[in-house]
Amino acid sequence: MGLNKKTEKILFTRTREGDEDSYEILFNHYYPRLCTYASVYVKHPDVAEEIVQETFIRIWEKRSMISIRTTFKAYLYRSVHNNCINYLKGKKYLSEKDETYRNELLKQSELNIRHMDTGIIDKIVSEEFDVEFRKALKDLPVQCLEVFKMCRNERLSYSETAEKMGLSVNTVKTQMKRALLKLKEALERNFKR
Repeated sequence: MGLNKKTEKILFTRTREGDEDSYEILFNHYYPRLCTYASVYVKHPDVAEEIVQETFIRIWEKRSMISIRTTFKAYLYRSVHNNCINYLKGKKYLSEKDETYRNELLKQSELNIRHMDTGIIDKIVSEEFDVEFRKALKDLPVQCLEVFKMCRNERLSYSETAEKMGLSVNTVKTQMKRALLKLKEALERNFKR
């Protein structure tokens, strides 16, 4: 379920004023999608999570200075996209395959930025990704989906999720890895240019 533009704008305005509850609503809503989105670029879920967390930390720290021309959602996707590109630019000791992927991604990204209006890129990236993310979520096996929702949307730990679902912690970890892998594969298929 998405936030409509009006609600998102109100939440961001309150966040700019220092309202932690509004910030938390935005964080909880966008965090899982952005992690999956970032993992399409950086290929590692842990790195993707770090990038998204750092993005949200910077947004909170600079909240009063942020000026958004489109929507907060578009701003978030653009920020995560840029942070992924910066991560890839700064990454050393890549395998040959990773190096080729990184160079291709950087080239494509620079071409997009040069030849398209920023607002159009933001709109395409965020809307396309949101649609594909929802489709990919629907395709997850039931248990994977439940584990994903509890860990990502409800922000429960693996042990809390395991207890709530009557599973072992290892099963929760396995289901979470499986969910992330399936989401990543689905999004990579749909976002390859």
